Amino acid sequence: MLKKISLTALFATAMFFAKAQNYMTMDMVHHNPGDTLTRTMFLDPDYLKSYGYDAKVFFLSQAPDLGITWDTFDPAIFPAGSKERAWVVKKDAEITKIYNEAKAKGVKVYCAMDMLVIPTALFNKYRDSIASKDKGGTYRIDITRPATQKLFRYMLQQIFIKYPQVDGLIIRTGETYVQDCPYHKGNSPVYDSKFDNHTILINILRDEVCVKKNKPVIYRTWDFGQFHSLPKYYLQVTDQVETHPNLYFGIKHTNVDYWRNGIANTAYNPLNNTTYWINQANDNGVYFNPTLGIGKHKQIVEVQCQREYEGKASHPNYIAKGVIDGFDELKKPGLPTLNSLNELKKSPLLAGVWTWSRGGGWGGPRIPSEFWADLNAYVVTQWAKNPSKSEEDIFAAYAKLKGLPDAEVAKFHELALLSDQGVFKGQYSAMGQTSVLWTRDDNYQGNLNGLSYLNSGFDKVIKANRVELYLAEKAEAVEIWKKIESLSKELHFASPYTNSFVQVSCTYGKLKYQTFQYAWNVMLRGYAGTRSGKTINQVQMGKDILAYDRSLAEWKKWVLDHPNSPSMYSSSGFDATINQYRANAVYTDGVININTLSEGKKVKLSFTTLLNVHDHIEVQHTTDTTKSWTTVATLTGNTSANPKTDFTTEFANPAPGQNYYRIVLYDAALKTTVTNVLVINAKSTAVLNTFTAQLTGGKVKLNFTVSGQVLNPGFGIGRNANSKGWTELKRIAGGGTLAASNSFEYIDNAPETGRNDYVVAYYVNGVLKYSPIKTVDVAAPLAENSTFSIYPNPVAANVAFALKGYKGKSITVTLTDLFGKAVARETFKVSPEERYILKAKPSKGTYILNVAGNDFSRSGKVFVSE
Repeated sequence: MLKKISLTALFATAMFFAKAQNYMTMDMVHHNPGDTLTRTMFLDPDYLKSYGYDAKVFFLSQAPDLGITWDTFDPAIFPAGSKERAWVVKKDAEITKIYNEAKAKGVKVYCAMDMLVIPTALFNKYRDSIASKDKGGTYRIDITRPATQKLFRYMLQQIFIKYPQVDGLIIRTGETYVQDCPYHKGNSPVYDSKFDNHTILINILRDEVCVKKNKPVIYRTWDFGQFHSLPKYYLQVTDQVETHPNLYFGIKHTNVDYWRNGIANTAYNPLNNTTYWINQANDNGVYFNPTLGIGKHKQIVEVQCQREYEGKASHPNYIAKGVIDGFDELKKPGLPTLNSLNELKKSPLLAGVWTWSRGGGWGGPRIPSEFWADLNAYVVTQWAKNPSKSEEDIFAAYAKLKGLPDAEVAKFHELALLSDQGVFKGQYSAMGQTSVLWTRDDNYQGNLNGLSYLNSGFDKVIKANRVELYLAEKAEAVEIWKKIESLSKELHFASPYTNSFVQVSCTYGKLKYQTFQYAWNVMLRGYAGTRSGKTINQVQMGKDILAYDRSLAEWKKWVLDHPNSPSMYSSSGFDATINQYRANAVYTDGVININTLSEGKKVKLSFTTLLNVHDHIEVQHTTDTTKSWTTVATLTGNTSANPKTDFTTEFANPAPGQNYYRIVLYDAALKTTVTNVLVINAKSTAVLNTFTAQLTGGKVKLNFTVSGQVLNPGFGIGRNANSKGWTELKRIAGGGTLAASNSFEYIDNAPETGRNDYVVAYYVNGVLKYSPIKTVDVAAPLAENSTFSIYPNPVAANVAFALKGYKGKSITVTLTDLFGKAVARETFKVSPEERYILKAKPSKGTYILNVAGNDFSRSGKVFVSE
């Protein structure tokens, strides 16, 4: 279990910081080093302001130190007329322009810089006074040397003289990118485990920038598994630095790079390591960064929104929920409760959130829309602006911003949350102990000759006898992606382009992880079969290889056929491994990629066969696998001259309940291959919105509306007349599966006299439900020869009247004076004699007698003489 490092005491004394507050927010577009600049809305200061960002972080290739000529230090560094000076002058003009644009829009200018980076000419000229040899004999810029410290103080002073627009600096030391700086070179100040060199550099930055310029410095802890990952190194460095209001430490929310992996052993303590990097993450999992919330300095949390190891937003990958509330793998009992921003906000050290909206890594895949990265950036940033808001509420606001109908927000949220698990189980493992680095950018690696990252994880899986368990998890991920794909088709954003991209990218994600699944089947089963005492099932290997080939071809075709699809991955890493198993595999027929989609009253079925020649194919159905099967669709076959592997057909929607389907393949000799049974649990659903009942002309008109139907066979109309029991009046056919709203009407032509109760019977998730009861009272009509008469009239005593032919059960009689004031009101049960006498004895005068019953009213004057 992770050591708490006295966090409990820290949090207990700082709970008041958990109230709603506005953390500092920044965004950076991480352009691919050495590549063309990323085109994105996040480069526009107006767009950043619309999302509530405080600052724009300019990338390393736009750092202010690159525009310094060093003339007042040594004019020979970039001499006039040289190509090197021309490059610096051009860079100066470029960054001045973009800094000014941000400032003009009211967005703060923060600049990311690698340190230690200086002009190559300066290094070559002053090497002996500013550099030292590392253990390998290579000269490195050495921050411990006085001349080096003087040089970097000069550089920092020149930055703010030349670029007063710069509001703050973000310093990276863990890596050094000079691909876009042909006349500069550099290295980290820390080499040969000299962690105290961090302290020297931080104190220089604190003095020159935080104190003298009163401007912020965010010192990034990023390195390969030590300062960034382990509290003992973090505290060793930062405890030696005095706090300052302008000094912050920037830390990724993960304890390694932007990876995930299951934590198999919750009792394991990662803090006991001297390094926590790739091998440790493979074996023990990925944690929330334990250096967050400790020490004495304010901290900025770094969040990558276009995750470079997980598809780069080429498909949904909603990490914002996990960052804010904690990923599922971090919530196991026994793991630290500090697992999310919502937990970290209890600490007074949290000062801000820095998103990398776009970029990170190298190369592709290239994306035509930044929708999925934009979603992550928006949700994380809006949380930072108001951390009392829930992730779900912020997500709903984003959906509204994109013009999604309110009724579809829950489906969109479900899709996003499913993508979290689809990526996690499709690429990593909830069981842990697998590689975190076997795929990144638009590449993935096999395990040929042990040269990739997969072998060590495979060894552990095989040793634990869990091969099929891990492969089942990959299959589960594909089912998740099928659900994501299905949900994407039920969303209707305001922009048609967004609608199309969402659907195309969700299918892209399904095809990617489907290809991953089949490749893992080949590689893991193949690798396991080569171990001592094991053999490869060559029939299964043939099926796995053909499934991989078909899936890869489908993925490539999808990319080619859709102009708004993300670009394709390189398959060379998998191919190299899979090819070694092809020669000995036995290739037999089968079916993969089975997809069903209910539209209207039909189910559309698509599938891919492993072999490409068939006499014909049948789709068969039963509701009881112990009984006979019925053919519900027959597909025409094909010959070797016209090979075909992709098939589509349709059949009637299944009845509610368990339904079983299988596909029977007939080869040219009519030999059959029967697929595994496909189970469809038809959970019929209709969303009932309104139901009304109205009496019109002696008939009852029933109207109801539904806003969506799934495998809906229909509705039932029921009536209970005068409490005699329910009877079904009518069955109305449903629409099958429809997203659109529909209206239905039924007229009861013969309601009974008296009380009539009506309901609509319908399905919700396969369970029969009933609407609220609607009641209509139907009055007994008067006979055609019915009469109403007051007699005697005038009357000397009690008022009396006759009502003949009335079929109701009761009447109400009201006697009023000529001014409308009631002087008597009595209710009578219908009398067989059809004559009625009021008990009241009104005084002498003229009155109005009103008799009212069910759908009936009569009145007349009556004169009282005494």
